[in-house]
Order: sequence, then structure tokens, then C-alpha cells
Amino acid sequence: MDLHPAQVKPARIELIRSLELPDGSHSGLRLKNEVNAGEVLRLRRGVYVRVSDWLNAPPWERHLAATAATQLNRAAPIFCRETALALHGINLLGAPQAVQLRTDHQGGTRLLRPSPMTGSADPTAVIQQHGNRHRNHHQQQDDDGAHFPAAGGAAGVAALRGIPTRLHEHVRPPRTSRPETRRLVRGGFEAPQQELEMGFRDHWPADVAHCLVEDLGLVLADTVPRMEEAAGVVVLDAVLGGRVASGVALTWAGLSRWESWIHSQRLLTRWRRALQFADPLSESAGESLSRVRIHELGFEQPVLQVSFELGSTVARVDFYWPGCGVVGEFDGKVKYLRADELSGVSVEEVVWREKLREDALRARGLRVVRWTWEDLRRPGALEARLRAAGVPLATKKSHGK
Repeated sequence: MDLHPAQVKPARIELIRSLELPDGSHSGLRLKNEVNAGEVLRLRRGVYVRVSDWLNAPPWERHLAATAATQLNRAAPIFCRETALALHGINLLGAPQAVQLRTDHQGGTRLLRPSPMTGSADPTAVIQQHGNRHRNHHQQQDDDGAHFPAAGGAAGVAALRGIPTRLHEHVRPPRTSRPETRRLVRGGFEAPQQELEMGFRDHWPADVAHCLVEDLGLVLADTVPRMEEAAGVVVLDAVLGGRVASGVALTWAGLSRWESWIHSQRLLTRWRRALQFADPLSESAGESLSRVRIHELGFEQPVLQVSFELGSTVARVDFYWPGCGVVGEFDGKVKYLRADELSGVSVEEVVWREKLREDALRARGLRVVRWTWEDLRRPGALEARLRAAGVPLATKKSHGK
């Protein structure tokens, strides 16, 4: 299994605000000059970050920093869609590409691109200026399936383009047209909301206390049908499995009641299909994506989280095909790369224990097949592994569990 990003401490991003100083001057001018000199970056109006903080942070942390800066920059914003999911600490296959929030303006859905983070400084020069200070360990796969951008080169320059803000019109209530919704919004209507502490994760240092997001059930009904199917299943598995860092809990019944907020038959079909396929027994994004890939490739769906007695120990496996005696294990990197921090044992000890565990499973007559994020990105590689292990094809294609 792999770990939820809320359990993995990424780089800290300190938000630097422009403020009036005790002598009556303002720090904004000094910070502007530092931006143009390539020493700090402008995240939002009046909010800055250090270059090294930004470039060394994983993508989801940059998105949260931009969200916090937006909270500081706007009056009581209401965050929605993927940004609301990220604020809840729900595992996503990839970091949101924009900070998403509601707007009261009619026809106001649009993308607001930020001012250049480097001001008048050339981004390539900023990368070169700070390159030798950056840690190289981010040139590896993180545990939600994305990659940390490298400290230099094209990925670093892309990271300095900043994160835009996407404004969305208010979601339509049940049995309400868009013109009717606009009239309701002008009269003060707001969709169901909840308040979150933006600092609910220990590693999040932003100088922001609380934020408003739409009700989690509404966010899911508004967002999941618009996602790629695999991404939506990853989110629903996490929610139904209780892997929500904010602590909000939802059941299938609790999610189904939001169907009336979905007005498109196409989106409603996608929502029901994703909800039917969701399984709370999937313990990570990697396991959820594995189930989707296994289904897409036409293989029989496995049983999840089956335990086997191995002498004095018990092994719980990610996937099991009882008809052919095959055990499947998804291998994320975190349990190896951060073994000492997470379990108090060395990487070598973790690898040795995994070997002994696998040997014991094989001794019971089971076949063991393992795969990684790279295999999930190249379904042909996963298909070859499953075929070689003897995993059978499904007798009929179905999205049922």
C-alpha cells in the first residue's frame, strides 16, 4: 500500500505578506524589488514566497499555498471543486491546476492568470541563480502518482509560471435553471457550505485560520462527474474509506442524496458509475487506480484486503484472485524511501521483511504479482504482469464490485 499525502510531510512554504512597518513605511516596495532581483516570488497580490520554498515543494503543496494566498487576498472566498477536495485533505491523482472558487458575477466563469511570479526577472535566470541550493530528492515519484518537478530546466521554469485562479458561477440547486439560479444568487442565495481550518495538517504553516468550502457531498457531486473516471474513483474510494484529513465522513447513502444537484444526464450517469465502482477497502490512490486499470484491461476484479495466516504472523494483501490463487501487491515508494521515519526501521530491513512475507505467501501455494506507479501509467506493462501471473479475464464487463 502507499500513503495519503496528509501523512507525508512535504516541503514547507512560508507565506510572506507585505505589511506596514513600525516606521510607517511599507514592505511592499522592498518585496517588489526582491522579486525583480530574483530573490522572492510573487504568489498573489501582497503575498510572496521564497524561491527555494516554492521550487522544493511538491505540486499539491504549491496549490495549497496559492489557495491560502487567495484566502488572504479576497474577501471570504468560497472554494469549490478540486480545491475544496484538497482543502479537505482528500487524495487526488494530481494537484489541481488552478485555485477554484465561486463568483457572484453572472457569466463570471473564467480563468484569472497571476502576474509573473518573477516580476521583471527572467525565470531561467532565477532558476540558475537558485539551482545549487535546491534539493535533488524531488526528482522522484511522489506517492499520489505525480512527479515533483526538477529544481531546474523546463519543469522549474514551468513552476515559476504560478497557479491561476478559476472562477465558477454558483452551482444550481435542484430543479432550478441557470437564470433562476442567477436571480437567487442576486438575492443572497448560497449553496450549502462548511468552514474548515486551513491549518488542520501539522505541516501547513500558512497564516490563515479558516476558510469556506462548499459542503463535501455537494463538492463531490459537482466535481467527480467532471473528472477522468480513474481520478473520480480515487476520490470516492478515499471518502468512503474515511481517508479525509478534515474528518468529514460520508456514506454511499449520504453521497447519493446529492444526485438532485446534478442536472446533466451525462454527468449523472458518470456519477452513478463512479459511485457504483467505488470501494472503501482501497487504501490508497495507487490501489484505487489499480482497480480501475484492472477493470479497463478486462481482468476479473480481485477481492481486496484479504488476510493470510503465515505461521506466527498475518499478511494482509492488497488484491487477491481466489479462483487462481494469485495475490497482487501495489508498491508505492514511500514505505521504502521514508522507512526509517515512518516505521523506525531501515530501508534494508523493510525490503528484507517484504521478501520474507512474499516467500511465505508463495510457500502457501500462492502466486504473487507486484506492480508500481510506472506500470499503472503504462497499462500494457500491467497487463503483461497480470497475464504472466495467471489472472483470469472477467467473464463479462461490469462496473459492479
